[in-house]
Amino acid sequence: MDIIGVGGANMDLLVQMDEINLGFKTPMGDFSLQGGGLIASAMAAAARLGAKVGMAGAIGDSTFGKMAMEDLAMDGVDTSHMIVRKGARDAFGIILAEKKTMERTILGRQGTVEPAKFEELDHDYLVSGKFMFLSTADELTISCAKLAHEHGVKVGYDADGRADPEIFDLIPYLDVFIASEVWYHNHYGTEENFEKHVREIQAMGPEIVVVTLGVRGCVGVDKDGKFFQVPSFRVPVIDTTGAGDIFHGAFLVGLLQGWSAEQTARFSSAVSAIKCTRLGGRAALPKMETVLKFLETGEIEYGDIDERVELFRSRSF
Repeated sequence: MDIIGVGGANMDLLVQMDEINLGFKTPMGDFSLQGGGLIASAMAAAARLGAKVGMAGAIGDSTFGKMAMEDLAMDGVDTSHMIVRKGARDAFGIILAEKKTMERTILGRQGTVEPAKFEELDHDYLVSGKFMFLSTADELTISCAKLAHEHGVKVGYDADGRADPEIFDLIPYLDVFIASEVWYHNHYGTEENFEKHVREIQAMGPEIVVVTLGVRGCVGVDKDGKFFQVPSFRVPVIDTTGAGDIFHGAFLVGLLQGWSAEQTARFSSAVSAIKCTRLGGRAALPKMETVLKFLETGEIEYGDIDERVELFRSRSF
């Protein structure tokens, strides 16, 4: 394996609307039912790009749980080590994408799936990849990160915005730390001295630190100490759902190619940009050749992507 992601998965119903008018009947535009979740979407992106990817965690046996597993398998993610909780209700999200403002409104339903415990997971499988990928800071992920380091497995981390108090206990065991702009401002306030703070985080342990900044691109520091800034790509944006998750999956794939962090950040930004041209987090996941052509020519080939779009649009539940 190349990457093992530790976490769960869910389904998202995405609805595109011209404008949300609360209290009034509003016409619905395009819609799509597809898999979601931080770890799951990152792993799906990595698998679509050609990496050998697996997941370990817990999921329910509801209709949505089964669909989430089917979506991962469709993209080539090994789910054989996912624990299925019988009778548990899976998380579900309804995401309204408004054309007028390009903003999203997320309606989330928490599930009843008990997260996996460290002792429940196959430890040999957890360290069977070149990378382990995590997104929370808790007893499970700290134990997983320590296990990975004991076996020489690199650990990547998605700091998406949660203020997990254990994050600074986990950072010394991370190799690749990628934070969202929300996470950055939660910890450092309005001061945007990015170079200062990514170097501070790097000094705590990670080799590579990146902060994603949405339309402003991303900034980071490589393992050789080089600070870099990468602009975002300009594409016709339909929906930004899952853009950060996809960036993370693509970033690990770039590192697997032996690229520098700066090269990898540009590649990952391209993958996220392509994703944003269609509704949802998974429909426009590109293959490697699509990304490389986009980087070379600025053109996006939509052949297999639009087949996926139609698949997710045509689902019923």
